[in-house]
Amino acid sequence: MYATRKLFDGLIEIYPQSSDYPAPNSNIVHSPVFESAVCKVQGKLENLLSQSEKIV
Repeated sequence: MYATRKLFDGLIEIYPQSSDYPAPNSNIVHSPVFESAVCKVQGKLENLLSQSEKIV
């Protein structure tokens, strides 16, 4: 997920009009908190986990 998120971030820099599609809160994301937590863990940013991210 982390690598995919980074790829989408790069694409958004090139095509800013597409920023709504791969957003962490877009309709296709089942659990935004879980996705955010996974991305932080995969990016070795565990110290930035919120309380709700630690629970999931």
